[in-house]
This record gives sequence, C-alpha cells and structure tokens, in this order.
Amino acid sequence: MDKAVEILREIVRIPSFVGNGQDESAMADAVREMLRDLGGRWKVTEQAVEGRRRNVFVSNSPDPKLLFLAHMDTVPPSAAWSRDPFAAEIEGGRLYGLGAVDMKAGLAAIVDALTERKDTAVPTAALFYVGEEYDFCGMRRFIAESRLAPETVIVPEPTDLKVYQGCRAVIGGVMTVIGRTGHSAMSRGTVNAITAGFRALSALERRLAEERDDRLGTSSLNVAGSAGGVRQDGRIAIVENMVPDFARFNFSVRASTPSAADLSLITKVVGRELEGCGAKLESCDCLGTGVMKSTGRFAGFPEFERGDESAFGYTDSEMLVSAFGGNPVVCGPGPMGMAHCPDEYVDLDEFGRMTDELRKML
Repeated sequence: MDKAVEILREIVRIPSFVGNGQDESAMADAVREMLRDLGGRWKVTEQAVEGRRRNVFVSNSPDPKLLFLAHMDTVPPSAAWSRDPFAAEIEGGRLYGLGAVDMKAGLAAIVDALTERKDTAVPTAALFYVGEEYDFCGMRRFIAESRLAPETVIVPEPTDLKVYQGCRAVIGGVMTVIGRTGHSAMSRGTVNAITAGFRALSALERRLAEERDDRLGTSSLNVAGSAGGVRQDGRIAIVENMVPDFARFNFSVRASTPSAADLSLITKVVGRELEGCGAKLESCDCLGTGVMKSTGRFAGFPEFERGDESAFGYTDSEMLVSAFGGNPVVCGPGPMGMAHCPDEYVDLDEFGRMTDELRKML
C-alpha cells in the first residue's frame, strides 16, 4: 500500500478547488503524468471543458467493459481547519487533507490499480473529471462528446466501504403562487397565497409517498424555504392585516421511481391543488436528474457490506449510466461523514482494502 499512499499524498498536496483563480488544472497535469508510463495499448487523452479545466481519460481498448470514475475537484477550504489542508499529514492511521476522502483516496486507488496492473487483459478505462462539486460540467461534457458501452462502472466515492448500486433522482424546484389580497378582517373572496402553496406542497408530498421502490425506498419532498407577502409597487411587503397574494417556495424532491422523477408530475399535482384553492401557479421551475438502479447484483468486493440505497445521496455517475448503460457500483473508503468537513481525513486501513480490491478487478 506504500505506493498508493504516496500517490494519495501527492495529489492531496495539489489544491483542486474552483475559485479565487484556482481550478483542477494542476491535478489534471499530475494525473496525466502518473499515467504516462502505462505504455502498451494504453492511451491517455485530455478533453477541454472550460478554460484550463479539462478531463483526463485513459483506456486500453476502444470498447472498454470496465470503467472507473473519479472527480478531481474538491470543495474550497474553510477557515475552520486546524491543520494545513494541503499538507497530507499522516497521524493515527489517518491521512488528513482537503479532498482526502472525497474523493482523492478513490482517485489514488484507481491510479494505483492501473499502474500496478497495466498488463491486464481486461478492456478497461478510467475517467478523471472536473466540476463534480460545482455544476457537473466535466461529466456533462464527457457524455456529450463520448460514446461508450461499459458493463461495469466503478465509482470509489466515500461510502465506508459499503456497496451501493443505485440512488434516487434529485430535483430542485422554485414555485411561485399568486392569490388574491384583501383586508384580513374581511377575507371573503381573498386567497392566501402562502397557505395555498403549503397545501399544494402537502398534496405533492402525499403523491410522492405513493412512489416507492423496493431498494431505493419512498420518494420524498423537502421544503427548503418560503417567502411571501402583498405585492405593492413592484415589491413584496409583509402587511399583518392584509392577506398575502404572493408566495415563493424552494423545494427539493428525492425520487425513487422514474415516474416520480418526471417533472410534469410536480406541476400537475401542485397546479391542480392550487386551482382547487382558488390560487394560481404562476411558475414552477424545476431541474432534475434521473434515477440510477443497477440491473444486476455486483459480484465483486465480497468482503464489503451492502449499503442502504434508500438513504444514499445522489452521485453524478447516474448521468453516465443513464447515457451509456452499465452496472453501477459506488464504493470507497471513508469516513463518509468527513466529506466537506474541516480536518477531513481518510482511514488508511479502508484505503488499503480498497486498493487491494481494485487491483483484483484487473
């Protein structure tokens, strides 16, 4: 494992967050250099994404059946760190650093496996991409410009070495509701836009509860925020003795079935409920992803437990699997709960077990 740890330390020392003049370009340079000596049938290419930002793709076949995925970016460092986030310090069986667990440990395990098993006969590829923590720009660009048909897609994101083969879709939405204002003491003929909006979202929550999958669980709604009031001279005012005729709601949906992930379901349910309240759905702007669910059980990683996919977050590998197919497997060293946290670290024992399993695949 010593070689793999050195790979990890090297890339943790490279800042790869986006902002303040920083991006993933130095990471792309380092990854390409690490893969330079693969030789033989291996081909390493770069894909321009945005400015200096670029994906790195390596393959030993024009038709790879095994595909590894790892994002090169991290979240920005925060002032709450008590350590140097780029020192890659090792202490007590842990390697500390920004992105150590999310997901430079997974990336290092892939690079280690490729370089240690470069003579493999398995048709293999790996994508190291930008923008996962921000806007998925690297994954979107790769999908738009590539054609693959992998059988297995391995994503060593932090999971505490639990195996996940699916995730619910995630939908973000903003809903604007128009009611009818009037004095609250004489409310006949008025429609409270805030009350009507909450009723509509409650109806959506009940409808989503009907959408359930045996592995991904029940679809759910989270109302993240709301604001409203009375429209006056181009602004929204809060007037205690007036019925609000405007409301805006921010919400998210975790959809466990394709029908729950259909954006038209949201507008249909809330629109019908608002109409029944006498309110109007002015707009409902939603942006969402698809549901990811494997078609077969992954036979590898026999020593690792299966994770609860109904409580698992979204992974952008869904985009690739939806576009190209393949059996998705998300599994990597933890602690999962240290992602995006000050003094982030990866457990080196779990990292070693992951590197061993990836080598066995080749």
